[in-house]
Amino acid sequence: MTVHRSPTLVEQQIVVVNGLRCTNALRTILDLAAVTRTGPEYKLLRRALRQATTKDHGLPARLANALSSRGGWPGARVLASALDEHLESTAMLRSDLEAACLDLCLAARVPLPETNAIVEGHEVDAVWRVARVVVELDTYRYHGDVRAFERDRARDADLSVAGYRLIRITARRLERERPKIVRQLRALLVAQV
Repeated sequence: MTVHRSPTLVEQQIVVVNGLRCTNALRTILDLAAVTRTGPEYKLLRRALRQATTKDHGLPARLANALSSRGGWPGARVLASALDEHLESTAMLRSDLEAACLDLCLAARVPLPETNAIVEGHEVDAVWRVARVVVELDTYRYHGDVRAFERDRARDADLSVAGYRLIRITARRLERERPKIVRQLRALLVAQV
Protein backbone atom coordinates (compact mmCIF):
# COMPACT_ATOMS: atom_id res chain seq x y z
CA MET A 1 0.00 0.00 0.00
CA THR A 2 1.22 3.50 -0.84
CA VAL A 3 0.49 6.36 1.53
CA HIS A 4 0.18 9.79 -0.03
CA ARG A 5 0.37 13.01 1.96
CA SER A 6 -0.59 16.51 0.96
CA PRO A 7 0.31 19.76 2.72
CA THR A 8 -2.94 21.32 1.47
CA LEU A 9 -5.28 18.65 2.84
CA VAL A 10 -7.63 19.90 5.55
CA GLU A 11 -9.67 17.91 8.04
CA GLN A 12 -12.99 18.70 6.30
CA GLN A 13 -11.69 16.81 3.24
CA ILE A 14 -11.22 13.57 5.21
CA VAL A 15 -13.74 10.75 5.56
CA VAL A 16 -13.26 7.39 7.24
CA VAL A 17 -14.10 4.36 5.09
CA ASN A 18 -13.78 0.90 6.64
CA GLY A 19 -11.44 2.35 9.25
CA LEU A 20 -9.18 4.11 6.73
CA ARG A 21 -8.83 7.87 6.45
CA CYS A 22 -9.55 8.86 2.83
CA THR A 23 -10.23 12.06 0.96
CA ASN A 24 -13.88 12.99 0.46
CA ALA A 25 -15.51 13.00 -2.98
CA LEU A 26 -14.79 16.68 -3.63
CA ARG A 27 -11.06 16.40 -2.89
CA THR A 28 -10.79 13.07 -4.70
CA ILE A 29 -12.28 14.53 -7.89
CA LEU A 30 -10.00 17.60 -7.63
CA ASP A 31 -6.94 15.39 -7.16
CA LEU A 32 -7.98 13.07 -10.00
CA ALA A 33 -8.47 16.03 -12.35
CA ALA A 34 -4.95 17.27 -11.51
CA VAL A 35 -3.39 14.08 -12.94
CA THR A 36 -5.80 13.50 -15.85
CA ARG A 37 -4.12 13.77 -19.25
CA THR A 38 -5.33 11.19 -21.81
CA GLY A 39 -8.60 9.87 -23.18
CA PRO A 40 -8.74 6.83 -20.85
CA GLU A 41 -7.87 8.97 -17.81
CA TYR A 42 -10.55 11.48 -18.82
CA LYS A 43 -13.11 8.67 -19.01
CA LEU A 44 -12.13 7.60 -15.48
CA LEU A 45 -12.60 11.18 -14.27
CA ARG A 46 -16.05 11.35 -15.89
CA ARG A 47 -17.01 7.99 -14.34
CA ALA A 48 -15.79 9.06 -10.90
CA LEU A 49 -17.75 12.30 -11.23
CA ARG A 50 -20.90 10.43 -12.29
CA GLN A 51 -20.60 7.90 -9.43
CA ALA A 52 -19.88 10.54 -6.80
CA THR A 53 -22.83 12.71 -7.81
CA THR A 54 -25.31 9.84 -7.56
CA LYS A 55 -24.67 9.88 -3.81
CA ASP A 56 -24.07 13.61 -3.41
CA HIS A 57 -26.30 15.77 -5.63
CA GLY A 58 -24.67 18.96 -4.35
CA LEU A 59 -21.17 17.91 -5.48
CA PRO A 60 -21.31 19.52 -8.97
CA ALA A 61 -22.17 22.89 -7.41
CA ARG A 62 -19.30 22.57 -4.90
CA LEU A 63 -16.89 21.56 -7.68
CA ALA A 64 -17.95 24.55 -9.79
CA ASN A 65 -17.44 26.79 -6.77
CA ALA A 66 -13.97 25.31 -6.20
CA LEU A 67 -13.15 25.99 -9.85
CA SER A 68 -14.21 29.62 -9.60
CA SER A 69 -12.36 30.21 -6.32
CA ARG A 70 -9.04 28.70 -7.39
CA GLY A 71 -6.81 30.21 -10.04
CA GLY A 72 -4.79 28.17 -12.51
CA TRP A 73 -4.28 25.04 -10.44
CA PRO A 74 -3.39 21.76 -12.17
CA GLY A 75 -6.43 20.07 -13.61
CA ALA A 76 -8.71 23.11 -13.59
CA ARG A 77 -9.26 23.05 -17.34
CA VAL A 78 -9.89 19.33 -17.56
CA LEU A 79 -12.26 19.41 -14.57
CA ALA A 80 -14.18 22.36 -16.05
CA SER A 81 -14.64 20.39 -19.26
CA ALA A 82 -15.72 17.21 -17.45
CA LEU A 83 -18.07 19.15 -15.20
CA ASP A 84 -19.67 20.95 -18.17
CA GLU A 85 -20.24 17.63 -19.94
CA HIS A 86 -21.62 16.11 -16.75
CA LEU A 87 -24.03 18.98 -16.16
CA GLU A 88 -25.23 18.86 -19.78
CA SER A 89 -25.81 15.11 -19.68
CA THR A 90 -27.39 14.86 -16.23
CA ALA A 91 -28.81 18.28 -15.50
CA MET A 92 -32.03 18.15 -13.53
CA LEU A 93 -33.41 21.03 -15.50
CA ARG A 94 -37.01 21.19 -16.54
CA SER A 95 -37.10 24.39 -18.54
CA ASP A 96 -35.14 26.79 -20.66
CA LEU A 97 -35.58 29.33 -17.86
CA GLU A 98 -33.73 27.05 -15.42
CA ALA A 99 -30.94 26.54 -17.97
CA ALA A 100 -30.74 30.33 -18.50
CA CYS A 101 -30.45 30.85 -14.74
CA LEU A 102 -27.54 28.39 -14.51
CA ASP A 103 -25.92 30.03 -17.54
CA LEU A 104 -26.21 33.39 -15.77
CA CYS A 105 -24.53 31.94 -12.66
CA LEU A 106 -21.70 30.43 -14.71
CA ALA A 107 -21.13 33.60 -16.74
CA ALA A 108 -21.15 35.80 -13.64
CA ARG A 109 -19.07 33.34 -11.59
CA VAL A 110 -21.86 33.03 -9.05
CA PRO A 111 -21.73 29.69 -7.20
CA LEU A 112 -23.99 27.11 -8.83
CA PRO A 113 -27.09 26.06 -6.91
CA GLU A 114 -28.72 22.69 -6.54
CA THR A 115 -31.66 22.59 -8.92
CA ASN A 116 -35.14 21.13 -8.43
CA ALA A 117 -34.26 20.24 -4.86
CA ILE A 118 -36.44 19.52 -1.84
CA VAL A 119 -36.19 22.16 0.89
CA GLU A 120 -38.40 22.04 3.98
CA GLY A 121 -40.72 19.60 2.20
CA HIS A 122 -41.13 21.81 -0.89
CA GLU A 123 -39.54 21.44 -4.30
CA VAL A 124 -37.69 24.62 -5.25
CA ASP A 125 -36.12 25.60 -8.55
CA ALA A 126 -32.69 26.47 -7.11
CA VAL A 127 -31.16 26.47 -3.64
CA TRP A 128 -27.87 27.44 -2.05
CA ARG A 129 -28.24 25.54 1.23
CA VAL A 130 -25.24 27.01 3.09
CA ALA A 131 -26.35 30.59 2.40
CA ARG A 132 -30.03 29.58 2.84
CA VAL A 133 -31.08 31.22 -0.42
CA VAL A 134 -33.83 29.95 -2.74
CA VAL A 135 -34.59 31.12 -6.27
CA GLU A 136 -37.96 30.47 -7.81
CA LEU A 137 -38.16 30.90 -11.57
CA ASP A 138 -41.67 32.05 -12.35
CA THR A 139 -43.62 31.95 -15.57
CA TYR A 140 -47.22 33.01 -15.91
CA ARG A 141 -47.94 29.65 -17.53
CA TYR A 142 -47.16 27.69 -14.33
CA HIS A 143 -47.78 30.31 -11.66
CA GLY A 144 -50.69 32.31 -13.11
CA ASP A 145 -53.73 30.60 -11.64
CA VAL A 146 -55.27 31.01 -8.17
CA ARG A 147 -54.13 27.60 -6.86
CA ALA A 148 -50.53 28.14 -7.97
CA PHE A 149 -50.56 31.66 -6.53
CA GLU A 150 -51.78 30.37 -3.14
CA ARG A 151 -49.41 27.38 -3.16
CA ASP A 152 -46.43 29.64 -3.93
CA ARG A 153 -47.27 31.99 -1.06
CA ALA A 154 -47.62 29.08 1.40
CA ARG A 155 -44.25 27.68 0.28
CA ASP A 156 -42.64 31.13 0.56
CA ALA A 157 -43.90 31.44 4.13
CA ASP A 158 -42.61 27.98 5.11
CA LEU A 159 -39.18 28.73 3.64
CA SER A 160 -39.05 32.13 5.33
CA VAL A 161 -39.90 30.63 8.73
CA ALA A 162 -37.10 28.09 8.17
CA GLY A 163 -34.64 30.95 7.60
CA TYR A 164 -34.40 30.89 3.81
CA ARG A 165 -34.34 34.07 1.75
CA LEU A 166 -36.20 33.85 -1.54
CA ILE A 167 -35.85 35.63 -4.86
CA ARG A 168 -38.46 35.24 -7.59
CA ILE A 169 -37.07 35.63 -11.08
CA THR A 170 -39.19 35.83 -14.23
CA ALA A 171 -38.00 35.24 -17.78
CA ARG A 172 -38.44 38.95 -18.45
CA ARG A 173 -36.27 39.91 -15.45
CA LEU A 174 -33.65 37.34 -16.45
CA GLU A 175 -33.52 38.88 -19.91
CA ARG A 176 -33.62 42.58 -18.95
CA GLU A 177 -32.15 42.77 -15.44
CA ARG A 178 -29.19 40.39 -15.49
CA PRO A 179 -26.72 42.73 -13.75
CA LYS A 180 -29.25 43.51 -11.02
CA ILE A 181 -30.02 39.81 -10.46
CA VAL A 182 -26.31 39.02 -10.24
CA ARG A 183 -25.82 41.81 -7.65
CA GLN A 184 -28.77 40.50 -5.62
CA LEU A 185 -27.53 36.91 -5.72
CA ARG A 186 -23.99 37.90 -4.77
CA ALA A 187 -25.28 39.96 -1.84
CA LEU A 188 -27.36 37.05 -0.57
CA LEU A 189 -24.67 34.42 -1.14
CA VAL A 190 -21.94 36.17 0.85
CA ALA A 191 -22.39 33.51 3.53
CA GLN A 192 -21.48 30.77 1.06
CA VAL A 193 -18.53 32.30 -0.77
